[in-house]
Amino acid sequence: INDRDWSSDVCSSDLVGQTNYGAAKAGIASFSVIAAQELVKYGVTVNCLAPTAWSRMTADLMGGDAAPEGLAEKISPRWIAVITTWLASPRPRT
Repeated sequence: INDRDWSSDVCSSDLVGQTNYGAAKAGIASFSVIAAQELVKYGVTVNCLAPTAWSRMTADLMGGDAAPEGLAEKISPRWIAVITTWLASPRPRT
């Protein structure tokens, strides 16, 4: 398995003690795939967001001080709600 097969750094990093987090993410991913397969016949689209955000907890995973300039702002937690709201609106479908 390579890095692009996973939705976050937790799946591809050596983070001992994160079994609960990994299991929860796998459960959400599986739920989303199964729900999409079951609901497609009703015209329902199922999506799952697994955003990555820069925070004190994730900074070291993303290169810390060596990260590309501007990365922290581009993936700031403040954008998650804005992007999620836009994706859930009718606007992206037009």
